[in-house]
Amino acid sequence: MENNSTRSSRHSQKPKNNWGKNIFTLFSILLVALFGFFAYTFYQMKQAEAAAQKAFEEKSTALLQEIQEERNQSGIASEKSEKKATDLVTVTYIPKNNPVFSEENSKKELATLMSKAKENLKDKKGLIVAKLEVNPVSDQLDTYELVAEPYVWHDDKESFTKGKLVTNQPAYITHKTGKAVTVKDLIPEEGDLLGIQQVIQQKIFNEAKDKNAVIDSILDLPRINYQNKIEFTPDELTITLAQNKTGVDKVTLDYKDIAAYVNTNFVNPEKIKDAFPQLDPKKKYVALTFDDGPNPATTPKILDILKNKKASATFFMLGKNVSDNQDIVKRVVADGHEVASHSYTHPVLTGLSDAALKKEIRDTDKAIFEACGILPRNIRPPYGAADERVARVAGKPIINWDVDSEDWKSKNADMIQSRIKATLTENAIVLMHDIQPATVAALPGVIDNMRQQGFEFVSVDTLLKKQQKPMYVYFGADDYRLAKDL
Repeated sequence: MENNSTRSSRHSQKPKNNWGKNIFTLFSILLVALFGFFAYTFYQMKQAEAAAQKAFEEKSTALLQEIQEERNQSGIASEKSEKKATDLVTVTYIPKNNPVFSEENSKKELATLMSKAKENLKDKKGLIVAKLEVNPVSDQLDTYELVAEPYVWHDDKESFTKGKLVTNQPAYITHKTGKAVTVKDLIPEEGDLLGIQQVIQQKIFNEAKDKNAVIDSILDLPRINYQNKIEFTPDELTITLAQNKTGVDKVTLDYKDIAAYVNTNFVNPEKIKDAFPQLDPKKKYVALTFDDGPNPATTPKILDILKNKKASATFFMLGKNVSDNQDIVKRVVADGHEVASHSYTHPVLTGLSDAALKKEIRDTDKAIFEACGILPRNIRPPYGAADERVARVAGKPIINWDVDSEDWKSKNADMIQSRIKATLTENAIVLMHDIQPATVAALPGVIDNMRQQGFEFVSVDTLLKKQQKPMYVYFGADDYRLAKDL
């Protein structure tokens, strides 16, 4: 029998506590589960990385094959150097026996371009190809350019996209010589330089905020020559100017504005599209021209007739008359006619000194500018008297004529009409004078007779398709020659 003390002791004993053991067991299970989860996740991540790396390598191989095929088709002899790393594949094609880039210089330049391309990738996975590219500009010109072409890899899309091309200064090589284009290749004649000079002056004028403040500086702008720094690309031309007072030291010109003065074989064809007026070869054209005005008694009547007859013309103005009749000059421009120079005082230009000749031209240019805001492109020397020296000092295309109305001589409307009718030819430049009352009387009949013969009326600029240039003398669209050959 149990005694009372034993029974009392058993009743007073507390149940054993297993909570700590349970916590430990649960924690162990959790650790095992977490370890398994992380191990599985790590395994999956490694599998994904391996798959991504495999995709990168496979796509890199495919891309390199495409690039190699392009190189083979290019015909450019090259030595290939390839390096592969986990995140970057680089390929360099060093040109061999190239007339433009030597092997040694190419190797150095391509290494520099490759380094820049790597920097641009900024630790992204990718592929870089350094090579010489040759691209046609026209049927006479190619662009030679060392480049580093990066391709950026995207793991999520398992594909490459092209990055920003890293390039050096391109060389523009002519098919004819196999050498780089020179300034004289592009701008072959003195007259071309003088023509570009006119475009530069007009551009500075157009872009000036205060045109009146710069006109004298523009008219006195030193002429460009082959010693100026002239930077060529097939898309534009940049010229550094000599020291001057216009505030402009460098100009960039669109080829569309200077197409008449450059060898367009070396220009991107898109840059000279629609540069010249197009005349219908099946039609007949004539340019009416009027000298010695403006005259307040007769020029407005000439303008009225032209407006009524819907005919355009070109007015070769005397500077001294322009200054006194600015409103008429404005109307000439407003009515859509062309304004040109005829000197200031009507002297025989061949008899003047260079300084006096230059003053005649400059004063007329300024007078016309002050009247209508235009710098005249063309000049007609009084009496048609010109030679090589006059052409050079004037710096403008010289526009003479091949049909002389002799209105200044006959001063008779019927004789003027008969004279023009008897001597008129296609693409002719017709000389008249808007200061002659007989010309006013003759003009309606002159225009009607020309229309009956199928002629259309255009300005001198349009008749010559804006291709006339300094140092040349033009008698008609089909009759022109260098001033030195007169």
